[in-house]
Amino acid sequence: MLSPSFKHKPGIIAVPTNLTKKWEISLISCLISLTPGTLVMDYSLDSNIFIFTILI
Repeated sequence: MLSPSFKHKPGIIAVPTNLTKKWEISLISCLISLTPGTLVMDYSLDSNIFIFTILI
């Protein structure tokens, strides 16, 4: 049903991982981005992956 209000809560979450190689981070980023409503934005050197999601 359509309504004028926006009930979704978008946000950015940090997911800690134990990945060390760049190909591992690339692979998991591609797999996460296949999920509807998600997008991997960045990763940090301490193995955190930052994910934008429409529904928190």
